Amino acid sequence: MNRVGFKAFLSALALLLLFSPRGAFPQNWPQWRGPEANGVSRETGLPVRWSPSENIAWKVKLPGRGMSTPIIWGNRIFVTSQIGYGIVEERSARHEGPVRSDDGPVIFVLQCFGREQGELLWEHRIPAEKPLPPVHTFHNLSTPSPVTDGECVYCRSNRENLCDRARFTGYTIDGGYAEFAVADSRFCFHLPDGYNDADVAPLLCAGLIGYRSYRKTGDARRLGIYGFGNAANLIAQVALHEGRELFVFTRPGDKDTQKSAKKLGAKWVGSSDEEPPEKLDAAIIFASVGPLVPAALHALAKGGIVVCGGIHMSDIPSFPYADLWGERVITSVANLTRRDAEEFLEIAPRVPVQTKTETFPLEQANIALDRFRSGKLKGTAVLILNAN
Repeated sequence: MNRVGFKAFLSALALLLLFSPRGAFPQNWPQWRGPEANGVSRETGLPVRWSPSENIAWKVKLPGRGMSTPIIWGNRIFVTSQIGYGIVEERSARHEGPVRSDDGPVIFVLQCFGREQGELLWEHRIPAEKPLPPVHTFHNLSTPSPVTDGECVYCRSNRENLCDRARFTGYTIDGGYAEFAVADSRFCFHLPDGYNDADVAPLLCAGLIGYRSYRKTGDARRLGIYGFGNAANLIAQVALHEGRELFVFTRPGDKDTQKSAKKLGAKWVGSSDEEPPEKLDAAIIFASVGPLVPAALHALAKGGIVVCGGIHMSDIPSFPYADLWGERVITSVANLTRRDAEEFLEIAPRVPVQTKTETFPLEQANIALDRFRSGKLKGTAVLILNAN
């Protein structure tokens, strides 16, 4: 079989169970080349021959072209594949098939299968957010292999924001108001120059979760923002800096916020019950109001995305399928990744992103919360330790 044929065979046929026949569980194979990264297993009695009828427990078709080295942990198998080609370089006249290049999106697929039956347990699709480097024509698009420690495949694939065992200072861990803390250096970030302690604080909360939402919109040119609070204000500055056209939706009658958005540079400002003058390529909903989701969806152009940027939201009412049709997408945002933080804290001083704060001594934390609930804050509330 030539290399082109073998490449097509991998993508079209199956994921095969690579170790022992069903029965005894094998040694965990947590990464490429196994537990010692040398391709050696301590298991004995492993099959060394395969055919369509010999030593095959199950097979399943993968959604993408090419596949990584599968990994095994307990009764689960993880594998990645790639949808879309990206750029292909022609490096040899011996190539026997068409050179496939495309400008479409490249999507990496991570799947988890049950070891015994091959049933799909879950799947995550991750769009490539930057152009991929070219590959040669014989490349089989074998995507990066997953890694697991048996605890969290999310953390091992740079998606720690989805970790089922995530812990949060001040919520699940004591110490949110401590003067000093011990922190994992992997989750510490260099703060940008040009900001004092109070001014940089909004970047680390509203700014970071807002940036995560913003990244989800891709390269949308016409960006709608529903709810223009602290996160929206900060991210709007980044969007305008990058040449996006901004459409801002506020509560009906909130003229002060609308004036603020217009002053910042929004192309259009209106109430959340209004239609924008143009269809949007993407919309971010920062307000925790479920009925805004169908409204934003209705305002999207085909292929657009609605990003729900809050932790909580009221129930989303039903809407006609016609508003979703045309490859429109609704997605949520869960926390943020280290990559989000590094990117945002690098771009913020270049914009530069301006913050507006109201400071309170720690003893007045409840006063700050009351002012927040009543809508009386004129900026982001920041608590100051040892204010005296």
